[in-house]
Amino acid sequence: MKKFTVLLIGLFFTVNLFSQDMSEIFQTEKATWFGLDYSEAYFIGSEGFTNPSDIKDRYFNSWNLLIKNEYEKYNLGKFFKKSKVEISLDNVNAVNQEVNIYDRVIDDNGKMLHLDDAKVQEMINKYNFTEDQEGLGIVFIVESYSKTAVIANYFVTFFDIKTKKVLLTERMEGKPGGFGLRNYWARSYYNVFNTIYKKRYKAWAKKYNKK
Repeated sequence: MKKFTVLLIGLFFTVNLFSQDMSEIFQTEKATWFGLDYSEAYFIGSEGFTNPSDIKDRYFNSWNLLIKNEYEKYNLGKFFKKSKVEISLDNVNAVNQEVNIYDRVIDDNGKMLHLDDAKVQEMINKYNFTEDQEGLGIVFIVESYSKTAVIANYFVTFFDIKTKKVLLTERMEGKPGGFGLRNYWARSYYNVFNTIYKKRYKAWAKKYNKK
């Protein structure tokens, strides 16, 4: 009976600590946006990705810079309900350049959903932050862009910068659209941002924000 009581107390403490960690997402007014991490992404439907080297050498950077350069449209503070969101792309730029892009352009939709929470944590663990970076970090782990299924999948991920501990990660899908390769897939993450703003953030806060 005594061992059971100790076990129960330990479980309660773990759950309570986890809830407090999750609350950081909603109670802080500041965050850092670390960008779009393509290091484990697959690009499905070779007819839609005819120049693989261009995807890596041009579009990884272009998709990330679009959010930074068109901030009025991609208002991260509004989407994540923060008074200030800094942008730091060094980590995703580094891991994105390590991708062997010719292995990632495929015609198999079986790879469309291939990541999980544990893999997301493993990816965050590889980031290198500066000493002055702390607080809440946000990154989109890109899982796949499927031209054949006409969908993009992301793991929307919140984490503590100092400890690299993932606080919340959730797979979300966004519909692409528009003219040109850049704008077509940019629409997919813009739609994810809007879904977070209009629906998911409120649902997350209701479930996890323990004040």
